[in-house]
Amino acid sequence: MSLLDELIQYSNDIISDKIIACQKNKWACMRFLNDLKRQGTKDFPYVFNEDKANRFLDWMRLFKHTKGVLQGQHIEPQINQKFDYGNIFGWIHKDTGYRRFKRSYKQVGRKNGKSQEEAIVGLYEIFADGENASEVYCAATKTKQAKVVWNEAKLMLKGCEELKRKYKIAYGQIVHLKSDSFMEIGR
Repeated sequence: MSLLDELIQYSNDIISDKIIACQKNKWACMRFLNDLKRQGTKDFPYVFNEDKANRFLDWMRLFKHTKGVLQGQHIEPQINQKFDYGNIFGWIHKDTGYRRFKRSYKQVGRKNGKSQEEAIVGLYEIFADGENASEVYCAATKTKQAKVVWNEAKLMLKGCEELKRKYKIAYGQIVHLKSDSFMEIGR
């Protein structure tokens, strides 16, 4: 089944209450299905690019879990992650190729992998998004909280054979050597 087929099925399952979800999740699924119908039109210049969405999901799969019962196993995105990141990275402007969504908000309970997901997004931005000298800052209300995401990124990189010798970690920064992009803790 293609990613797009999975996302359509997931959206229909959320809307029909086959999968229990809050109203905002239902609205997101309704928006996704409606946007598919109007994509590429004069009034809606965005298209869903399955290759771009899959590129990010494949990036997630490069990394391994660093903690818990799944430690050492490759990350396999769950359907809700496929929906979230498929939307963020898959919707692009038909003429410019720029992403439609520049901001996202995610709220889940403790111990649901938020720090891991944010670390993966940050690493994608500095390694794989194609922008030279991009800057990613891990920020929170307390430095200790910001370090959680940065440390997770560092641990996942160290466990990723495909990215060996493509980065340097020093002075509180992860630097992608080819693009001079970096991730650091915001001050």
